[in-house]
Amino acid sequence: MNTMHRLRQLFGKSTSIQFSVVTRRTGVILSTSLSVAVVLFAASPAAATNSIDQQTNLTPAQRAQDANLGIFYIDNPCSPNTATTTSGSLPTVTGTDNYATAIEFFMSKKLTFVQAVGIVANFEGESDMNPKAQEDGPSDTSPYPKNGVGFGIAQWTFTTRQQPLVDLAKQENVLPNTLPVQLQYSWTELTTGYASSTLNPLKSATTLADATSIVTTNYEAPLDLQSGIATRTEYANQIAKKYASLANGTSTGVGTTTTTSCTGSSTTTADCNTSNSTTAGLSPLREQIVCLTETELAAWEPNYKNGPTTGSFTDTRYLTYSRGAVQTWCADFASWIYDQAGDPLEKPNWDVSYVPNMVILAEKSGSGFTWHPIGDGYTPQPGDLVDHDNGGHVNIVISVSGKNPTMMIGGDQTNPNYGESGTVYGNHTIDGQTVDKPSTSVVSEDTYTGDISGYISPN
Repeated sequence: MNTMHRLRQLFGKSTSIQFSVVTRRTGVILSTSLSVAVVLFAASPAAATNSIDQQTNLTPAQRAQDANLGIFYIDNPCSPNTATTTSGSLPTVTGTDNYATAIEFFMSKKLTFVQAVGIVANFEGESDMNPKAQEDGPSDTSPYPKNGVGFGIAQWTFTTRQQPLVDLAKQENVLPNTLPVQLQYSWTELTTGYASSTLNPLKSATTLADATSIVTTNYEAPLDLQSGIATRTEYANQIAKKYASLANGTSTGVGTTTTTSCTGSSTTTADCNTSNSTTAGLSPLREQIVCLTETELAAWEPNYKNGPTTGSFTDTRYLTYSRGAVQTWCADFASWIYDQAGDPLEKPNWDVSYVPNMVILAEKSGSGFTWHPIGDGYTPQPGDLVDHDNGGHVNIVISVSGKNPTMMIGGDQTNPNYGESGTVYGNHTIDGQTVDKPSTSVVSEDTYTGDISGYISPN
Protein backbone atom coordinates (compact mmCIF):
# COMPACT_ATOMS: atom_id res chain seq x y z
CA MET A 1 0.00 0.00 0.00
CA ASN A 2 1.50 3.34 -0.98
CA THR A 3 1.42 6.53 1.08
CA MET A 4 -1.28 8.32 -0.92
CA HIS A 5 -3.60 5.31 -0.78
CA ARG A 6 -3.21 5.09 3.00
CA LEU A 7 -3.85 8.83 3.32
CA ARG A 8 -7.00 8.60 1.25
CA GLN A 9 -8.18 5.80 3.51
CA LEU A 10 -7.77 8.12 6.45
CA PHE A 11 -8.87 11.49 5.04
CA GLY A 12 -9.82 11.24 1.39
CA LYS A 13 -7.06 13.74 0.64
CA SER A 14 -3.54 14.67 1.72
CA THR A 15 -1.74 17.91 2.50
CA SER A 16 1.13 19.28 0.41
CA ILE A 17 3.85 21.03 2.40
CA GLN A 18 6.84 23.02 1.14
CA PHE A 19 9.82 22.55 3.43
CA SER A 20 13.57 23.14 3.52
CA VAL A 21 16.22 21.04 5.17
CA VAL A 22 19.79 22.08 5.93
CA THR A 23 21.91 18.98 6.23
CA ARG A 24 24.16 19.19 9.27
CA ARG A 25 27.24 17.79 7.63
CA THR A 26 27.18 19.52 4.25
CA GLY A 27 25.17 22.68 4.82
CA VAL A 28 23.33 22.00 1.54
CA ILE A 29 19.79 23.34 1.47
CA LEU A 30 17.27 20.92 0.02
CA SER A 31 13.79 22.10 -0.88
CA THR A 32 10.93 19.95 -2.03
CA SER A 33 7.24 19.30 -1.65
CA LEU A 34 5.97 16.18 0.06
CA SER A 35 2.54 14.82 0.73
CA VAL A 36 2.50 13.93 4.41
CA ALA A 37 -0.04 13.54 7.15
CA VAL A 38 0.36 14.25 10.82
CA VAL A 39 -2.50 12.85 12.86
CA LEU A 40 -2.87 14.32 16.35
CA PHE A 41 -4.45 12.31 19.14
CA ALA A 42 -4.68 12.98 22.83
CA ALA A 43 -2.47 10.63 24.78
CA SER A 44 -4.15 8.06 26.97
CA PRO A 45 -2.86 5.23 29.17
CA ALA A 46 -5.04 2.75 27.32
CA ALA A 47 -3.45 3.63 24.01
CA ALA A 48 -0.02 2.74 25.35
CA THR A 49 -0.97 -0.63 26.78
CA ASN A 50 -3.69 -2.18 24.62
CA SER A 51 -2.74 -4.32 21.65
CA ILE A 52 -4.99 -2.14 19.45
CA ASP A 53 -4.62 1.61 19.93
CA GLN A 54 -8.01 2.91 21.06
CA GLN A 55 -7.39 6.36 19.57
CA THR A 56 -6.46 5.19 16.08
CA ASN A 57 -7.87 1.65 15.98
CA LEU A 58 -4.49 0.45 14.75
CA THR A 59 -2.12 -2.18 16.05
CA PRO A 60 1.45 -1.12 16.92
CA ALA A 61 2.65 -2.87 13.76
CA GLN A 62 0.21 -0.85 11.64
CA ARG A 63 1.31 2.38 13.26
CA ALA A 64 4.93 1.48 12.62
CA GLN A 65 4.09 0.73 8.99
CA ASP A 66 2.39 4.09 8.66
CA ALA A 67 5.42 5.83 10.15
CA ASN A 68 7.53 4.34 7.39
CA LEU A 69 5.03 5.77 4.90
CA GLY A 70 5.35 9.23 6.40
CA ILE A 71 2.23 9.16 8.60
CA PHE A 72 2.98 10.04 12.21
CA TYR A 73 0.52 9.75 15.09
CA ILE A 74 1.64 12.21 17.76
CA ASP A 75 0.17 11.25 21.12
CA ASN A 76 1.71 14.23 22.89
CA PRO A 77 1.94 17.33 20.67
CA CYS A 78 4.30 18.94 23.19
CA SER A 79 6.94 16.20 22.81
CA PRO A 80 6.68 14.84 19.26
CA ASN A 81 10.24 13.51 19.24
CA THR A 82 9.91 11.25 22.29
CA ALA A 83 10.94 7.74 21.32
CA THR A 84 8.59 4.76 21.47
CA THR A 85 8.21 3.08 24.86
CA THR A 86 8.21 -0.69 25.02
CA SER A 87 7.56 -3.31 27.67
CA GLY A 88 9.21 -6.55 28.70
CA SER A 89 12.98 -6.62 29.19
CA LEU A 90 13.61 -3.60 26.99
CA PRO A 91 14.57 -0.27 28.56
CA THR A 92 11.75 2.08 29.47
CA VAL A 93 12.05 5.23 27.42
CA THR A 94 11.97 8.29 29.66
CA GLY A 95 14.13 10.81 27.83
CA THR A 96 12.77 13.84 26.03
CA ASP A 97 14.42 12.72 22.79
CA ASN A 98 16.63 9.95 21.45
CA TYR A 99 19.84 11.51 22.77
CA ALA A 100 18.54 11.96 26.33
CA THR A 101 17.00 8.49 26.27
CA ALA A 102 20.27 6.88 25.20
CA ILE A 103 22.37 8.80 27.74
CA GLU A 104 20.00 7.87 30.56
CA PHE A 105 19.97 4.24 29.43
CA PHE A 106 23.74 3.86 29.53
CA MET A 107 23.97 5.75 32.82
CA SER A 108 21.47 3.27 34.27
CA LYS A 109 24.08 0.60 33.46
CA LYS A 110 26.52 2.26 35.91
CA LEU A 111 28.42 4.23 33.28
CA THR A 112 29.27 7.84 34.01
CA PHE A 113 27.77 10.73 32.07
CA VAL A 114 31.07 11.14 30.21
CA GLN A 115 31.20 7.46 29.25
CA ALA A 116 27.55 7.43 28.13
CA VAL A 117 28.09 10.51 25.97
CA GLY A 118 31.11 8.81 24.38
CA ILE A 119 28.81 6.04 23.14
CA VAL A 120 26.02 8.37 22.04
CA ALA A 121 28.46 10.61 20.14
CA ASN A 122 29.46 7.57 18.10
CA PHE A 123 25.83 6.76 17.36
CA GLU A 124 25.44 10.39 16.29
CA GLY A 125 28.33 9.96 13.89
CA GLU A 126 26.86 6.76 12.49
CA SER A 127 23.18 7.57 12.18
CA ASP A 128 22.30 10.98 13.68
CA MET A 129 20.90 8.88 16.55
CA ASN A 130 18.13 7.63 14.26
CA PRO A 131 17.08 3.99 14.77
CA LYS A 132 15.48 3.93 11.30
CA ALA A 133 18.65 5.08 9.51
CA GLN A 134 19.82 2.87 6.64
CA GLU A 135 23.04 3.27 4.74
CA ASP A 136 21.30 3.20 1.37
CA GLY A 137 19.30 6.32 2.20
CA PRO A 138 15.85 7.46 3.34
CA SER A 139 14.14 5.81 0.36
CA ASP A 140 14.62 2.46 2.06
CA THR A 141 11.75 2.28 4.57
CA SER A 142 12.03 -1.40 5.48
CA PRO A 143 12.06 -1.95 9.25
CA TYR A 144 14.46 -4.87 8.73
CA PRO A 145 18.19 -4.79 7.95
CA LYS A 146 19.91 -6.14 4.84
CA ASN A 147 23.31 -7.78 4.80
CA GLY A 148 25.98 -5.30 3.68
CA VAL A 149 23.87 -2.22 4.42
CA GLY A 150 24.38 -0.23 7.63
CA PHE A 151 21.28 -0.28 9.83
CA GLY A 152 20.10 1.58 12.91
CA ILE A 153 21.84 3.80 15.45
CA ALA A 154 25.13 1.86 15.29
CA GLN A 155 24.84 1.10 11.56
CA TRP A 156 25.17 -2.65 12.03
CA THR A 157 26.24 -3.75 8.57
CA PHE A 158 26.54 -7.51 8.27
CA THR A 159 24.29 -10.45 9.13
CA THR A 160 26.58 -11.58 11.93
CA ARG A 161 25.60 -8.46 13.89
CA GLN A 162 22.21 -7.74 12.33
CA GLN A 163 20.58 -11.11 12.93
CA PRO A 164 20.92 -11.06 16.75
CA LEU A 165 19.20 -7.65 16.71
CA VAL A 166 16.34 -9.06 14.62
CA ASP A 167 16.08 -12.06 16.94
CA LEU A 168 15.88 -9.82 20.01
CA ALA A 169 13.22 -7.70 18.34
CA LYS A 170 11.14 -10.79 17.55
CA GLN A 171 11.54 -11.97 21.14
CA GLU A 172 10.26 -8.62 22.41
CA ASN A 173 7.53 -8.39 19.73
CA VAL A 174 8.81 -5.07 18.38
CA LEU A 175 10.33 -3.96 15.10
CA PRO A 176 14.14 -3.93 14.91
CA ASN A 177 14.19 -0.29 13.77
CA THR A 178 12.99 1.01 17.16
CA LEU A 179 15.20 2.71 19.72
CA PRO A 180 14.64 0.64 22.89
CA VAL A 181 15.53 -2.68 21.27
CA GLN A 182 18.61 -1.17 19.58
CA LEU A 183 19.84 0.31 22.87
CA GLN A 184 19.38 -3.04 24.59
CA TYR A 185 21.13 -4.87 21.76
CA SER A 186 24.07 -2.46 21.79
CA TRP A 187 24.48 -3.06 25.54
CA THR A 188 24.34 -6.82 24.96
CA GLU A 189 27.17 -6.48 22.45
CA LEU A 190 29.20 -4.28 24.79
CA THR A 191 28.89 -6.71 27.68
CA THR A 192 29.71 -9.82 25.64
CA GLY A 193 31.79 -9.75 22.47
CA TYR A 194 33.02 -6.18 23.00
CA ALA A 195 33.56 -6.31 26.77
CA SER A 196 37.35 -6.62 26.80
CA SER A 197 38.03 -4.36 23.82
CA THR A 198 35.49 -1.61 24.50
CA LEU A 199 33.43 -1.71 27.69
CA ASN A 200 36.21 -2.47 30.16
CA PRO A 201 38.53 0.33 28.98
CA LEU A 202 35.51 2.63 28.61
CA LYS A 203 34.72 2.20 32.31
CA SER A 204 38.11 3.74 33.10
CA ALA A 205 37.65 6.75 30.79
CA THR A 206 37.37 10.09 32.57
CA THR A 207 37.33 12.48 29.61
CA LEU A 208 35.01 12.88 26.64
CA ALA A 209 37.94 12.49 24.26
CA ASP A 210 39.03 9.17 25.77
CA ALA A 211 35.50 7.77 26.05
CA THR A 212 34.65 8.68 22.46
CA SER A 213 37.95 7.40 21.06
CA ILE A 214 37.60 4.02 22.79
CA VAL A 215 34.15 3.43 21.30
CA THR A 216 35.14 4.75 17.87
CA THR A 217 38.27 2.62 17.67
CA ASN A 218 37.03 -0.66 19.11
CA TYR A 219 33.26 -0.77 18.60
CA GLU A 220 32.40 1.25 15.49
CA ALA A 221 35.77 1.22 13.63
CA PRO A 222 35.03 3.65 10.75
CA LEU A 223 37.24 3.39 7.67
CA ASP A 224 38.84 6.80 8.30
CA LEU A 225 39.58 6.21 11.96
CA GLN A 226 41.44 9.42 12.81
CA SER A 227 38.89 11.63 11.12
CA GLY A 228 36.12 9.66 12.80
CA ILE A 229 37.65 10.16 16.24
CA ALA A 230 38.05 13.89 15.70
CA THR A 231 34.52 14.39 14.37
CA ARG A 232 32.87 12.28 17.04
CA THR A 233 34.81 13.95 19.83
CA GLU A 234 33.38 17.25 18.65
CA TYR A 235 29.91 15.69 18.65
CA ALA A 236 30.58 14.50 22.22
CA ASN A 237 31.44 18.04 23.32
CA GLN A 238 28.24 19.37 21.76
CA ILE A 239 26.07 16.62 23.25
CA ALA A 240 27.63 16.98 26.70
CA LYS A 241 26.98 20.71 26.67
CA LYS A 242 23.36 20.36 25.54
CA TYR A 243 22.50 17.54 27.97
CA ALA A 244 24.68 18.63 30.90
CA SER A 245 21.69 18.49 33.25
CA LEU A 246 21.63 14.69 32.88
CA ALA A 247 24.99 14.51 34.67
CA ASN A 248 23.15 15.12 37.94
CA GLY A 249 22.71 11.92 39.88
CA THR A 250 25.99 10.21 39.08
CA SER A 251 29.71 10.78 38.85
CA THR A 252 30.65 12.55 35.63
CA GLY A 253 34.19 11.25 35.80
CA VAL A 254 35.50 14.74 36.56
CA GLY A 255 34.55 15.04 40.21
CA THR A 256 30.89 16.08 40.00
CA THR A 257 28.86 13.82 42.27
CA THR A 258 25.61 13.79 44.18
CA THR A 259 23.74 11.57 46.61
CA THR A 260 23.56 7.80 46.10
CA SER A 261 21.22 5.49 47.98
CA CYS A 262 20.62 1.77 47.76
CA THR A 263 18.69 -1.04 49.36
CA GLY A 264 20.42 -4.23 50.51
CA SER A 265 19.21 -7.77 51.23
CA SER A 266 16.75 -6.53 53.87
CA THR A 267 14.46 -3.52 53.83
CA THR A 268 17.26 -1.39 55.26
CA THR A 269 18.24 1.49 52.98
CA ALA A 270 21.49 3.38 53.35
CA ASP A 271 21.78 7.00 52.25
CA CYS A 272 25.37 7.14 51.01
CA ASN A 273 26.05 10.84 50.63
CA THR A 274 28.89 11.13 48.13
CA SER A 275 30.08 14.40 49.64
CA ASN A 276 31.72 12.44 52.47
CA SER A 277 35.27 11.12 52.37
CA THR A 278 34.12 7.54 51.81
CA THR A 279 32.60 7.90 48.35
CA ALA A 280 33.48 11.38 47.08
CA GLY A 281 34.67 11.29 43.48
CA LEU A 282 34.08 7.56 42.97
CA SER A 283 32.69 6.04 39.81
CA PRO A 284 29.00 5.02 39.99
CA LEU A 285 30.03 1.34 40.25
CA ARG A 286 32.34 1.95 43.20
CA GLU A 287 29.73 4.17 44.86
CA GLN A 288 27.23 1.36 44.57
CA ILE A 289 29.64 -1.28 45.92
CA VAL A 290 30.46 0.86 48.97
CA CYS A 291 26.82 1.83 49.50
CA LEU A 292 25.61 -1.77 49.36
CA THR A 293 28.36 -2.94 51.70
CA GLU A 294 27.53 -0.22 54.25
CA THR A 295 23.84 -1.09 53.90
CA GLU A 296 24.50 -4.74 54.76
CA LEU A 297 26.60 -3.71 57.76
CA ALA A 298 23.76 -1.47 58.96
CA ALA A 299 21.32 -4.36 58.64
CA TRP A 300 23.52 -6.76 60.64
CA GLU A 301 24.83 -4.53 63.42
CA PRO A 302 21.63 -4.13 65.50
CA ASN A 303 21.36 -7.92 65.82
CA TYR A 304 24.77 -8.37 67.43
CA LYS A 305 26.01 -5.07 68.84
CA ASN A 306 23.66 -5.26 71.82
CA GLY A 307 23.36 -9.04 71.74
CA PRO A 308 24.87 -11.92 73.72
CA THR A 309 28.57 -12.16 74.46
CA THR A 310 28.64 -15.95 74.39
CA GLY A 311 28.22 -18.72 71.89
CA SER A 312 24.44 -18.41 72.02
CA PHE A 313 24.53 -15.91 69.15
CA THR A 314 23.53 -17.23 65.72
CA ASP A 315 22.45 -15.48 62.52
CA THR A 316 21.54 -17.39 59.38
CA ARG A 317 21.12 -14.40 57.09
CA TYR A 318 24.46 -15.30 55.52
CA LEU A 319 22.54 -17.97 53.56
CA THR A 320 21.33 -15.15 51.29
CA TYR A 321 24.92 -14.64 50.13
CA SER A 322 25.88 -18.33 49.95
CA ARG A 323 22.68 -19.32 48.10
CA GLY A 324 21.69 -21.61 50.98
CA ALA A 325 25.03 -23.39 51.40
CA VAL A 326 26.30 -23.87 54.98
CA GLN A 327 29.94 -22.88 54.48
CA THR A 328 32.48 -20.18 55.16
CA TRP A 329 31.00 -17.19 53.42
CA CYS A 330 33.39 -14.24 53.14
CA ALA A 331 33.78 -14.82 49.38
CA ASP A 332 30.02 -15.36 49.04
CA PHE A 333 29.39 -11.99 50.67
CA ALA A 334 31.84 -10.17 48.40
CA SER A 335 30.44 -11.93 45.30
CA TRP A 336 26.89 -11.01 46.28
CA ILE A 337 27.80 -7.33 46.75
CA TYR A 338 29.45 -7.13 43.33
CA ASP A 339 26.53 -8.89 41.66
CA GLN A 340 24.00 -6.56 43.28
CA ALA A 341 26.10 -3.59 42.20
CA GLY A 342 25.82 -4.74 38.59
CA ASP A 343 29.36 -6.09 38.05
CA PRO A 344 29.27 -9.83 38.83
CA LEU A 345 32.61 -11.58 39.18
CA GLU A 346 31.46 -14.31 36.82
CA LYS A 347 28.52 -14.77 34.46
CA PRO A 348 26.00 -16.26 34.78
CA ASN A 349 27.12 -17.92 38.04
CA TRP A 350 28.03 -14.78 39.98
CA ASP A 351 29.05 -16.54 43.21
CA VAL A 352 32.81 -17.19 43.45
CA SER A 353 32.83 -18.85 46.87
CA TYR A 354 36.57 -19.62 47.14
CA VAL A 355 38.93 -16.68 47.68
CA PRO A 356 41.92 -18.08 45.68
CA ASN A 357 39.60 -18.45 42.69
CA MET A 358 38.84 -14.74 42.88
CA VAL A 359 42.54 -13.99 42.50
CA ILE A 360 42.88 -16.46 39.61
CA LEU A 361 39.90 -14.86 37.88
CA ALA A 362 41.32 -11.32 38.30
CA GLU A 363 44.66 -12.43 36.83
CA LYS A 364 42.98 -13.51 33.58
CA SER A 365 43.02 -11.07 30.68
CA GLY A 366 39.55 -9.90 29.73
CA SER A 367 37.97 -10.84 33.06
CA GLY A 368 36.94 -7.27 33.78
CA PHE A 369 39.04 -7.23 36.96
CA THR A 370 42.69 -6.65 37.82
CA TRP A 371 44.85 -8.32 40.48
CA HIS A 372 47.26 -6.04 42.33
CA PRO A 373 49.68 -8.01 44.55
CA ILE A 374 50.87 -6.12 47.59
CA GLY A 375 54.02 -4.16 46.84
CA ASP A 376 53.33 -3.40 43.17
CA GLY A 377 52.69 0.28 43.91
CA TYR A 378 48.91 0.16 43.53
CA THR A 379 46.89 2.46 45.79
CA PRO A 380 43.65 0.75 46.84
CA GLN A 381 40.33 2.49 46.26
CA PRO A 382 36.96 2.16 47.99
CA GLY A 383 35.12 -0.72 46.39
CA ASP A 384 38.21 -2.89 45.83
CA LEU A 385 38.27 -6.46 47.12
CA VAL A 386 41.01 -7.16 49.68
CA ASP A 387 42.78 -10.53 49.78
CA HIS A 388 44.10 -11.45 53.24
CA ASP A 389 46.59 -14.20 54.09
CA ASN A 390 47.07 -15.30 50.46
CA GLY A 391 43.52 -16.47 49.88
CA GLY A 392 42.52 -16.93 53.51
CA HIS A 393 39.88 -14.20 53.57
CA VAL A 394 38.36 -11.44 51.46
CA ASN A 395 36.54 -8.22 52.31
CA ILE A 396 35.84 -4.82 50.73
CA VAL A 397 37.69 -1.50 51.00
CA ILE A 398 35.46 1.28 52.35
CA SER A 399 37.93 4.09 52.97
CA VAL A 400 41.60 4.76 52.29
CA SER A 401 44.32 7.01 53.70
CA GLY A 402 47.62 7.18 51.85
CA LYS A 403 48.45 3.72 50.54
CA ASN A 404 46.37 1.71 53.02
CA PRO A 405 42.70 1.04 53.75
CA THR A 406 41.44 2.66 56.93
CA MET A 407 38.21 0.66 56.94
CA MET A 408 37.12 -2.61 55.36
CA ILE A 409 33.81 -4.42 55.70
CA GLY A 410 33.31 -8.13 55.11
CA GLY A 411 31.23 -11.16 55.84
CA ASP A 412 32.12 -14.20 57.97
CA GLN A 413 34.04 -11.94 60.39
CA THR A 414 34.28 -11.24 64.12
CA ASN A 415 31.28 -10.57 66.27
CA PRO A 416 32.62 -7.67 68.37
CA ASN A 417 30.69 -8.93 71.41
CA TYR A 418 32.86 -12.06 71.55
CA GLY A 419 35.75 -9.96 72.85
CA GLU A 420 38.16 -11.37 70.28
CA SER A 421 41.31 -9.33 69.59
CA GLY A 422 41.73 -8.16 66.02
CA THR A 423 39.46 -9.31 63.24
CA VAL A 424 38.90 -13.07 63.20
CA TYR A 425 37.70 -14.88 60.09
CA GLY A 426 35.80 -18.12 59.98
CA ASN A 427 36.67 -19.82 63.29
CA HIS A 428 35.94 -17.94 66.52
CA THR A 429 36.98 -18.44 70.12
CA ILE A 430 33.81 -18.30 72.20
CA ASP A 431 33.83 -19.06 75.92
CA GLY A 432 37.27 -20.60 75.55
CA GLN A 433 36.25 -22.94 72.73
CA THR A 434 36.94 -22.76 69.03
CA VAL A 435 33.68 -22.57 67.16
CA ASP A 436 33.51 -23.22 63.42
CA LYS A 437 29.92 -22.34 62.60
CA PRO A 438 29.07 -19.93 59.78
CA SER A 439 26.08 -18.73 61.80
CA THR A 440 28.34 -17.40 64.56
CA SER A 441 30.04 -15.00 62.12
CA VAL A 442 28.69 -11.63 61.07
CA VAL A 443 29.12 -8.74 58.67
CA SER A 444 31.46 -6.40 60.51
CA GLU A 445 34.21 -3.81 60.18
CA ASP A 446 37.91 -4.59 59.82
CA THR A 447 40.86 -2.23 60.22
CA TYR A 448 43.80 -4.68 60.34
CA THR A 449 46.06 -4.33 57.29
CA GLY A 450 49.07 -6.42 58.35
CA ASP A 451 47.89 -9.56 56.54
CA ILE A 452 46.86 -8.02 53.20
CA SER A 453 48.19 -9.96 50.19
CA GLY A 454 46.72 -7.79 47.45
CA TYR A 455 43.67 -6.11 45.93
CA ILE A 456 41.20 -6.94 43.18
CA SER A 457 39.87 -3.88 41.37
CA PRO A 458 36.95 -3.65 38.91
CA ASN A 459 38.07 -2.32 35.53
